[in-house]
Order: sequence, then structure tokens, then C-alpha cells
Amino acid sequence: MIERKQENPQVQKIIEWRETLSGMENQQFFSLIHLYLGEVKTPYNKQNLIEQLSSFLRKEENQNLIFNMLSEKDILILNAIYFISDVTQEKLSSFFSGTFNFATLYENLINLEERLLVYKKIDSENKTHCYKINPILEKKLLSILKLSALLPIPQIENLQTKINDKNNFQITPLLLGAIYSLVN
Repeated sequence: MIERKQENPQVQKIIEWRETLSGMENQQFFSLIHLYLGEVKTPYNKQNLIEQLSSFLRKEENQNLIFNMLSEKDILILNAIYFISDVTQEKLSSFFSGTFNFATLYENLINLEERLLVYKKIDSENKTHCYKINPILEKKLLSILKLSALLPIPQIENLQTKINDKNNFQITPLLLGAIYSLVN
């Protein structure tokens, strides 16, 4: 029996990304290639074109350009894709239900795909499309991929303001501690 080495997870992600590209419909694939590499000359080899695209994305100046064009919405969506496992469009829509509507989310996802920041991996078991971060750009994006970006920062308000505002009265841990101290 030949024992096979366990491949590097990053290498596995890149292989998965390339397989996703090669599985795209021709029109979508060539549109994407034309956008980044220019005119495709015949005869062409899809694998060579994917390798050229990978080389394009590995260049530091191209990564910086892609990184600098990220909006706050892009960063928020990228964080959700990175931290939510097997994230689908439905999961993202549910997660961002109070932040932005389905149409805005869909438009941003398409835009992120066209800018090669994310890709859709087909989950063969569930027949769903899971979003993944492009593994070639992942290292560059790690500086902005933080769980805290998805969690709202709690707002600490003045306790006196809360007590005086009868319409917005809330029991806080500080108030409970004060009442407990008073009773003791």
C-alpha cells in the first residue's frame, strides 16, 4: 500500500477554487478571463488560463488594488463568509436581514464573485452553493477578517439617563447591583 501524504489545507483550497473555475459555464468563465487577462487567443487551454489568472492574483500590486477597493459592506460580507461555516446565500440573507435587503446582498455577492474575492463551491451532498473566500487572496484579507466585525459593539449609556427616561426604563446589571447593595 502506498501511503499518501496529507496535503496542505491551503493547497487543497486552491485546488478546490481552480476546480470551481474550470467547472464554470464557458460564457461566464471566458467573460471573467477576458476581464482580467484580456483577449483569449485560440487555441486555448482552460487550465493554462486558470494558471494565468492565479498568477495575476498572486501579484502584490494586484492584491493591493483589490484590497483597497473594498467597501464596508464588502468587508462585512467577507467576514460572514469567512466565519459562518458552509454559508449559503440563504444563510447570509438571514444573517443580514436587519442590515440590508436580499437584493442588495445579492448584488454585493455577485460583485465580490466578479472581483474574485469569493467563489461558490457546489456542495454535492446538499446540492447547495456555499460561498468561500478566494484562497489566493485569503492571506491578504486576514487583516480585516475579524469576528468582532460581525458582532455589534455594545453601547454603554449613562445609568442616570436610563433611570430618568421613564419610556425607556431598562433593568441593567448595574441597577440590580445597586438594589442588592441597598437591601443588604
